[in-house]
Amino acid sequence: MSDRSSCLNLIGDIAVRWSEVEANLRELLWLYVGTDRPTFDLLFGRSSGDHVEKMLRKVVMAKEIDKIAQGDAIEALSRCKTIRDNRNTILHKMRSDHVDDAASLFPKLVATQESLISYAEALSACKINLSQFVARRDAVETPDGEDEAPDAHERVPTYEPINWPPKGSRIEIEVT
Repeated sequence: MSDRSSCLNLIGDIAVRWSEVEANLRELLWLYVGTDRPTFDLLFGRSSGDHVEKMLRKVVMAKEIDKIAQGDAIEALSRCKTIRDNRNTILHKMRSDHVDDAASLFPKLVATQESLISYAEALSACKINLSQFVARRDAVETPDGEDEAPDAHERVPTYEPINWPPKGSRIEIEVT
């Protein structure tokens, strides 16, 4: 495969992986909004990725009482900025004719892809952790302020934090 083909394949892979990241962010927002799916889709179905991130940050800060879980959710969101910038640099500032300089571009694309893969895997783990944590916590809470069972505090789950990979850096690509 030529360097040009390799670059184009990497660009396509980055686009697909970013779509998976945005889908995970939407799932986290749905988890925290706590409504049925049709209502959520009505409210946020056409929201941009930026809007979903902003709303998720607000909802997590308002609703998440576990500081470690809140920290993981916010860390997930903070990583989106770098990854989104890199994705935008690659997908929006480049045209097919810029890929002709594949020898200089390829290492940056590989670094971006590796950063996105490790981030996407960590975000997926974060989504699973938060989903399971909130589900277990909600199962313990008693509705309408009823008296708690004597051992209810012992049953409240603890959140297991994510072991985040190193944060990627923003790439610069000269586009003429």
